[in-house]
Amino acid sequence: MGLTMLFPAIEPFPLEGTMGMGIAVCMLQRSLKKGRYRDTLQFETVRKLRSAYSNILHASRQTLTTRVMARDLKKTYITSCPPYGLWFEHFIMEMHKRMGDEVHQDQAVTLAVIHRLIDGLEMDYKASRVEEERDGFIDQAIFVLAAFLVALKGE
Repeated sequence: MGLTMLFPAIEPFPLEGTMGMGIAVCMLQRSLKKGRYRDTLQFETVRKLRSAYSNILHASRQTLTTRVMARDLKKTYITSCPPYGLWFEHFIMEMHKRMGDEVHQDQAVTLAVIHRLIDGLEMDYKASRVEEERDGFIDQAIFVLAAFLVALKGE
């Protein structure tokens, strides 16, 4: 059939950080630091290193060069940023699987808490003799009540 070589020659990867190995190692080291809720940081915190690295690189003269990156189904970029290469995408996916997500949602403010806040502000208002202080307590009470009422669901 006249084919001399069916597959391309496989050469070793270059010694430079063209695949993003350096930022990957930094992310792994950062993931071992102490977090707020656990002994180690969460993935959502560690992944910010990738964003910081790519933001710095995209602000440099290397902004639009060789690599194609597709985001979602609507956006495509041309970039030479290593964290947007195929190897790094696999690294991020596996790191996320390994670390998982731990979500700590804010607690709802109950009506009892609002009553306690308003009672405290009312006591401070009655104890104050300075008009500017009293106006401040009124402003705080209005803010607390307005924020609570606006946050309620429904009409």
